[in-house]
Amino acid sequence: MTDETQGPEPMDEAAAPSVARVSPYHAVTGRILGVWTMPTSLLGTQHDPFYPEEVDGTTHYIDVSTGQLLERPPLDLQVSKTELVADGEDFVAVTGVPVGCPVITPAGRFIVDDGVLEFATVHEGPHRLFFDAFPERQGEVIVHAR
Repeated sequence: MTDETQGPEPMDEAAAPSVARVSPYHAVTGRILGVWTMPTSLLGTQHDPFYPEEVDGTTHYIDVSTGQLLERPPLDLQVSKTELVADGEDFVAVTGVPVGCPVITPAGRFIVDDGVLEFATVHEGPHRLFFDAFPERQGEVIVHAR
């Protein structure tokens, strides 16, 4: 029994529910989608595939054919330069971009279809370019326009 000043009675450790932290992943790609925390009694009711431990999806993914946890390889980008003239003609070339890689730039989202991204701008300041070529790790390039 409790009163309002003492708070709840402590639970007997045997009576406390057992909780699991697992990592759901995309059934086709193996991309880890996050972390679930749930009672272990509910694990068997889950229809979505999950890895039975907490995993960082920025550094790992699941091989869907084997269920094995694998490290995401680094994205090997080469940048021609990190500073450019903000005249709309000078550009930075980013090579080593996997074909089909989505890139988010200040001008929007694009798909690289030839392995090279050429970036030009008329706006001065720093510009962040984000690359998401799963299963490689995400990459970022910062370009300074003057």
